[in-house]
Amino acid sequence: MLAGVTDTHALVWFANNQHGKIGESARKIFAAADRKDGSGLVMVPTAVLHEISCLLISNKVKLNSDFSHWVANLDRHGYFPIMDVTADMVVSSHSFQAIKDPFDRLIMGCSEFLKQPLLTADEIITESKVVEVIWD
Repeated sequence: MLAGVTDTHALVWFANNQHGKIGESARKIFAAADRKDGSGLVMVPTAVLHEISCLLISNKVKLNSDFSHWVANLDRHGYFPIMDVTADMVVSSHSFQAIKDPFDRLIMGCSEFLKQPLLTADEIITESKVVEVIWD
């Protein structure tokens, strides 16, 4: 099974059908999860949902539907499980102090704790080489 933890931008691009912005390897994981046949799984940390909410409030991103409706649909999908951030994930994220963005640190902590690659185009995260990244 193809699997990974999504970063915020990747999920927004996927949700808005901007699949061309997603790297080929990450796009394959998103597509496998979207098929709902058990061939893929994209884990969505609640930190990603909170960051999307913040970006919507500040008008930096848009979704094709109401946020609460969109989250409910995502939750019902089955292959995009929403992962509650746990204390263990927060502790894991504490070691990424070189990463300045608190959302990025927390999402990285989720990836590390879940032992799943992070689906991200973020160059700072990728260049840090502290979590496995899948993108291109």
